[in-house]
Amino acid sequence: LGWEAKRGLEEMCTDSWRWQSNNKNGYLEV
Repeated sequence: LGWEAKRGLEEMCTDSWRWQSNNKNGYLEV
């Protein structure tokens, strides 16, 4: 695909957990 990940799996999981914790209802409807 011509791209390379800039972060490791642990950092990606941490960021995903942080996002879910701060956005319990997911994305707002527009």
